[in-house]
Amino acid sequence: MVTEVVGTYGTLKLIAGDTADTVKWEYVIDQSKADSLNDGPVNESLIST
Repeated sequence: MVTEVVGTYGTLKLIAGDTADTVKWEYVIDQSKADSLNDGPVNESLIST
């Protein structure tokens, strides 16, 4: 099972893990949309629990 969430700058894919209680994820950036971020400093953080 794959769930995709399309955001402003790319797509987040949530993929079923190896066991029933795990999930894998992949983020694919759309470079043409992300180029607009080059207007100044950009900080990105990811918090995983």
